[in-house]
Amino acid sequence: MNEFTYTLKNGLKLTGPYAQVAAAAAKFGESISVDDGIHYLSQTHGLLRIADMSMTHTRNAIAKMLREQVAALEGKQGAAFYHAVRALETNKTIEGLITRYGRGINRGEM
Repeated sequence: MNEFTYTLKNGLKLTGPYAQVAAAAAKFGESISVDDGIHYLSQTHGLLRIADMSMTHTRNAIAKMLREQVAALEGKQGAAFYHAVRALETNKTIEGLITRYGRGINRGEM
């Protein structure tokens, strides 16, 4: 599993599997977001660099995130629907995954 390093606001560096680092940061009152367009938090592989993911894993990650977003839209109307759609539009992780997938297609990685 990949190591993840996070520096707390007080300067303390935490290193380890993402789940452990996130739990430790939470005890210091900080929450960690990996929505940076560079990383993807996989349920089976932990925190991964999107650029290092296989095409199959990238495609499955895109599908999973889209299914989750569509499920989040269920029953929403008006402003709530707008904000849920906007969250998908500004999600850097899905943007990074789609970019990686497109580049892989261009390189013939399929």
